[in-house]
Amino acid sequence: MENFNLTKSEIATLRIEHKLAKKSSAKLAYRINAIILLGSGWSIANVSDALLLDDATLRSYVKKFKDGGVKLLLSDNYNGRQSFLSDEQKIELTEHLENKLYRTSIEIIKYVNSNYKVKYSTRGMCNLLHDLGFTYKKPKLIPSGFNYAEQEEFIEYFNEFIKNKKDTESVVFYDSSHPQYQSTTDYGWIKKGKEMLLKNHGNRGRVNISGGVDIDTGQVIVDFPEKVNSETTIATLKNIELCYPKSEVIHVVLDNARVHKSKIVRKFLLTSKINLVFLPPYSPNLNIMERIWRLLRSKTLTNSFRETYTEFRNVIMKFFNNTIIEKNDDWIQPLIEANFQEFEGNVII
Repeated sequence: MENFNLTKSEIATLRIEHKLAKKSSAKLAYRINAIILLGSGWSIANVSDALLLDDATLRSYVKKFKDGGVKLLLSDNYNGRQSFLSDEQKIELTEHLENKLYRTSIEIIKYVNSNYKVKYSTRGMCNLLHDLGFTYKKPKLIPSGFNYAEQEEFIEYFNEFIKNKKDTESVVFYDSSHPQYQSTTDYGWIKKGKEMLLKNHGNRGRVNISGGVDIDTGQVIVDFPEKVNSETTIATLKNIELCYPKSEVIHVVLDNARVHKSKIVRKFLLTSKINLVFLPPYSPNLNIMERIWRLLRSKTLTNSFRETYTEFRNVIMKFFNNTIIEKNDDWIQPLIEANFQEFEGNVII
């Protein structure tokens, strides 16, 4: 983020604060994680994509940190401006807005006028909404079949498992991704009234990637199979197994894709050190390897054009074979240190 850079000493201190915050609140730990990334050279757009937080929220974290350090950053106190609603009415309005999504402040002005006989200007209503802790952003898309209870149960189980894990046990989050050979756009600073143009082409193709990330070391282990099937899944699992000669058990956390439960995969596991741990259905937010795919897109694939498919593939392979090894401390460690991203909020029905 422009004009916001942390020293190595500040980052080290923040990581200590992050570990302490994780014990009490995942929400507060996420704030510190965002500050570390933004202060390490990440852009607002990249951090927003990696941590699933909107730009306005990230900017408010930076302002709080600049104004009062970690103490203010972790504070949830709001200094409200004077308004026409009573404290009781503000509480009622807050509860209403937490359960109903309005697209414009005009709609909320009409609601307040109708229910409380109080008139607000557009600016006055925006100020009130900010004071009540609201910001203007899109709802998050969630898988229609995900289950809150199952996700909470998994998080509780996994956190307890990590506390009691033996030194001879390793944990890898596993997934597959298929970047398409197409140009993709992302936010960037463009002069007002001007356009920036990104070339694209009609060629089709994709790069298949399978692999995992070690949640202790940040090591990323990937293969580039022609197809993702039972045979290539076993090949990638064998590759992961070779990376842990001293481990007695390698716990590989992954989704419920049919290929992960095939007969030949189950047969392979009978003589392997690998133990598959399945995430709850529809839970990409719990798979830490998803953060690596987002990192790949934000650092390598967006706002760039590759003339040939070979060049496109080589850029991806270089990212995994060289770049993230060199950038482990700056890029990977903050991602694996972050808590699970939980879906918090009310569902629009």
